[in-house]
Amino acid sequence: FPGGASALRKFIQENIEYPEIKGYAYHQPTGRAYLQFIVCQDGSIQQISILRSSQNEEVDQMGINLISKMPNWIPGEVNDLPVASLVRFPIRICLQ
Repeated sequence: FPGGASALRKFIQENIEYPEIKGYAYHQPTGRAYLQFIVCQDGSIQQISILRSSQNEEVDQMGINLISKMPNWIPGEVNDLPVASLVRFPIRICLQ
C-alpha cells in the first residue's frame, strides 16, 4: 500500500462504511473476513474475492467495498520489473 502500514490503517479508518442501523432492530455486523485480490503490474486492484467468509454478509461486503476504494498499490517486482501479486487481506469488524 502506498505509504506503508500506517497509511493503510489511516485509509481504512477514513473509508470504511458501516451499514445504517434502521429502527429499533439493533443489529451489529461483526466478524473477520479474509479477502484476496490481485495487485496488477500497474498497481491497480483486480479480482477481489472472499477467501474465507466472516459468516456475516454485511461484514464480507464491507471488506469488498473497502478494497474496491483503495488507490493503486505499488506493484511487486522481480528483477526490477513490476509483476502482478496476490494479496490476502484480513478485515475484522466489531461494532460496539
